[in-house]
Amino acid sequence: MRAAVDSAVVLDVLLDDPEFGERSMRLIEHHLGRGAVTICPVAFSESAACLEPPSGFIDVCEGLGFSYEDFDPEVCSLAAQLWRDYRARGGSRRRILADFLASLVPDRPDPPVPVDGATFGVATMTENSPHGGEMHPDGDEVLYLISGRIRVVFLDDPVDDIEVLPGVGLVVPQGMWHRVDILEPSQIAYLTPGPNNEFRQLTESA
Repeated sequence: MRAAVDSAVVLDVLLDDPEFGERSMRLIEHHLGRGAVTICPVAFSESAACLEPPSGFIDVCEGLGFSYEDFDPEVCSLAAQLWRDYRARGGSRRRILADFLASLVPDRPDPPVPVDGATFGVATMTENSPHGGEMHPDGDEVLYLISGRIRVVFLDDPVDDIEVLPGVGLVVPQGMWHRVDILEPSQIAYLTPGPNNEFRQLTESA
């Protein structure tokens, strides 16, 4: 029999919760006695985030007898570190998923991958693009912020600018001129239609 352990149970044990710590440990031991206990990537990362360094949770899993399949514990440790850093900076987001996705992005994500007439990729940006705006006549563009903070500015339409936080995506309608302002270092996943894309020259007011 195989059981999956939740991060809440693991944290009870790691943090020696006075009410649930011993009970959760007995629960883990009970299921280990009946078969394998596995931990999923997100539960791993949420649990590892309470340790310094988070990679120490790999040894904890080995000591507890947890197994994990189809994911790299080093990737999950990186997600936990991203989460710790974000919270230490005063971040208010309470879910680790965006950090987990960011940890899966390779160090060199370019060149982007073409998908069905569009371009899919992940841009790591610390400053604005060297142009004054862009427009995609072939279709809508999809943006998803993995980490950081950006503002999408609509240039020729009476549409309010949109400040985007991690875990939030938006669709830029076909033919709408826009630019992305980088408010803090960011990783942005994008699906951009092509091949006809237009750009404006950078001006001092852009």
